Amino acid sequence: AGERSGVLRTMPRIFWMLNAVMGVARGCGIYSLDGQTLMDSAKLNARDPKAAWGSAIWDDTGKTTDTFRRFVVPLIRFTVQHALIPTRQQVLASVKLAVFNDRPPPDVKTWPHYAEYGPLYAATYGFRKMGNIDGQLWEFIPNTGRYFFIPVLVQGNEPLDPKIRNLGISQLQDVTRVSDLFNAAHPANYEGDAYVIRVGQTITVLNSRENEDVTESFSIPRLARLVETLSGKVGPHAYVVAKIDDSGDRLWLQANSEYPDRDTVLALTCPREPGWKIEPRSAVREGQWDETTKTLHLHLSHLQGAVEVTVSQK
Repeated sequence: AGERSGVLRTMPRIFWMLNAVMGVARGCGIYSLDGQTLMDSAKLNARDPKAAWGSAIWDDTGKTTDTFRRFVVPLIRFTVQHALIPTRQQVLASVKLAVFNDRPPPDVKTWPHYAEYGPLYAATYGFRKMGNIDGQLWEFIPNTGRYFFIPVLVQGNEPLDPKIRNLGISQLQDVTRVSDLFNAAHPANYEGDAYVIRVGQTITVLNSRENEDVTESFSIPRLARLVETLSGKVGPHAYVVAKIDDSGDRLWLQANSEYPDRDTVLALTCPREPGWKIEPRSAVREGQWDETTKTLHLHLSHLQGAVEVTVSQK
């Protein structure tokens, strides 16, 4: 409700930062926390505290909210401290195919919202049915990170990089053909139904079902010398971001969720028992090493918001 008129008051409080996580995943270096869009009225809230907008991050006096402290600050701090944003070269290395518009006649009956781009997005980012509702208009987070982000050239057909192949959208009017082309260019690089991106040493994980109450799983192999595999479960309106040290002997991780009563569950396989540190300590529901399976099991509570984990050589 409200998609057409821009109503934001029913939006999850963490949704600003889910946007930012997708930005980090594709190498964005400029972010905006807009004053008017994110601002509530102190005067109106004083009259009726129940009218306060939960997703606002500050009011018109400049006072920040619990949403700002619980969701915005931790992610910005972690992004800066651990240099999460990948470089231009790392981003280009993740792109295999780009698209330019050579103006084929669009099938607007089948793709009323995306026209000639409908088959491209259906076969890559994906649209799900929600009951009888067509996901074309209502889905925001891609269903998979396998294809990274697909550059769409606004004008012309200039190459972005010698290793990136440009395709005319006229070649992408059949869903099966799109799948064949993009699957060949982007072999599967993780398992599970969550949205996972790895660029350079940065890893981002999101639940891809922002409109449904579904927990998703993921498993990312061949990570680093210390942490060989990162797997787990991520609930709706939640994220996991991680950075691997250049040496491969240390991993930093942050997880957060809209819902304090929903935990993040992770498993890290390592060749030997690592050392680990979790902040805040009260977030640890489980932190246990299984020598038989060479797996560190972490069960993290979000009662206090964001949780940060450092895994390093013991």
